[in-house]
Amino acid sequence: MRVIFRADASSAVGGGHIMRCLALAEELSGRGADVSFAVGKESLETVPPLSQGAHETVVLQAPQSEELSEIKEKIGNCDLIVIDHYERDDAFEREARSIAKTVLVVDDLPERPHDCDVLLDQTFGRKAGDYERLVPEGALVLTGTSYALLRPVFRSSRHRALRERCSRRPLKRVRRILVSLGAVDGEGLTRQALDAINRSELDVSVDVVIGSADPKALGLIDLARQMSQPVVFHGFDANVAELMLAADLAIGAAGSSAWERCCMGLPTMMVVLADNQNDIGTGLQSKGAANLIPVSDFSSPERFSDHLAELASNTPLLESMSAAAARICDGQGAGRVADLVYDLTEQTI
Repeated sequence: MRVIFRADASSAVGGGHIMRCLALAEELSGRGADVSFAVGKESLETVPPLSQGAHETVVLQAPQSEELSEIKEKIGNCDLIVIDHYERDDAFEREARSIAKTVLVVDDLPERPHDCDVLLDQTFGRKAGDYERLVPEGALVLTGTSYALLRPVFRSSRHRALRERCSRRPLKRVRRILVSLGAVDGEGLTRQALDAINRSELDVSVDVVIGSADPKALGLIDLARQMSQPVVFHGFDANVAELMLAADLAIGAAGSSAWERCCMGLPTMMVVLADNQNDIGTGLQSKGAANLIPVSDFSSPERFSDHLAELASNTPLLESMSAAAARICDGQGAGRVADLVYDLTEQTI
């Protein structure tokens, strides 16, 4: 089976679209599919693993109106095209049928029409009926965290993570905090999170996943040297599953990584950084899996620090959050999607 992914990453949209596509790509290629990515130039800079991976990657040069022609010229036709892009509408999806037998669209908000054979929205609590008038009749609609696109490493690490969390109970204190606020962190929230940890005077070690951003350029190295807590910075080459397994608490955004933390049973102080994250943040908080804090708290170091210290001291609550998070996502989603679309696409080959 020939598969093309059309997605982008940038300083504006972050790396989540590419990362979840890579998760599905890994599952499909494991089933024998031939996978290619068609992306904009900034995608390679924002998500370095894209250029280092096993999949063919083509950097598009043509304007959007000629994009599919360029994809056909450089890659060719395909059995399945996966479109994960807020700036590509139903007209683009309709035109994509000229090069693909099956069209799969990944979205996060049921607010716009699609011309697709499969619609995937992994948002917690999302229902297929939310897209009833937005997709063609007969389209397969996959919704909810049962279809969350996580890399296989999270699925394989989940049992160990939950077993080790059980072995730590009762949790006497928070020993390790993971800070992960996006591949780019254009808002500078990582610095504010570190400042709050420093002010809290918690006896913890800190891991910071900063993705493609330069911690030195963001002033994070100098700040870390002033902190009483040891801080280690990690890029895209980090084993994030291991970092989540070792952590007792995370400070993170309500994006795609939220499902990774749920899979690993990691309680989170969560912040919403974009409109498409609102449902994720409120949904996880309503189930007791995350503690949602407003962005405004990040700009108030004292308030953020007090909030952090209070949560870190409430270990029974953290244990409850961990259990609630683990119930939300089992890490099997990418495999489920791969099986479904593989069967569907084979019927059209």
